[in-house]
Amino acid sequence: MVDLESGIDKLPPRERLKALRERESERKLLELEMIKKRRELAELEEETEKEREEEGELEKETEEEITRESAEAELEERIAGFKQEKDFVPEGGAAPGFGETAPEQAIQYQSEALQQAHKNIDYLLHGTPSTEKRMEVERDLYQSMRSAADNFNPEESYSFNKLQEEMHELKNRDGVQNNYLARTNTLLNEMTDIMDYNQ
Repeated sequence: MVDLESGIDKLPPRERLKALRERESERKLLELEMIKKRRELAELEEETEKEREEEGELEKETEEEITRESAEAELEERIAGFKQEKDFVPEGGAAPGFGETAPEQAIQYQSEALQQAHKNIDYLLHGTPSTEKRMEVERDLYQSMRSAADNFNPEESYSFNKLQEEMHELKNRDGVQNNYLARTNTLLNEMTDIMDYNQ
């Protein structure tokens, strides 16, 4: 619609046509400018959203890092607290392994489950059981070790290491084809990894 207040309608035909075309050209330039601004705005919104996602990921990573550092600090505090306990044997005064006691002291730190595991593996090493009896002892050995691992006390590390040495001897002699022996061996390896980590 022609803006009559501008007076274009009162211009001579040739000048009126020229003015109308100039205004149309100006309008197209404005439309192009608007399209450009919309595109810039869309790009800015996309960039802002990308920054928001990156900041969200960084925040999540930071929270995980803080949680990990807090867990490590808590573990260090627990280890430091444990080392200050009166029953802890300092480095150089224990057999190899975290929180171990000297052999002559070890028995007082053995749980019933560990004592039973020692008894079972000693029987497998030095006894002459029948096939049925051997299976029974191997099953009981695994169950005892499972119970001891579930209630692990760092002061019993010497006993776990001793058991692993005996298990290594049994494995070299007889192998670990039996499912219970294989599971016991895996469990002992896992406990050693835990003790090495704590050390």
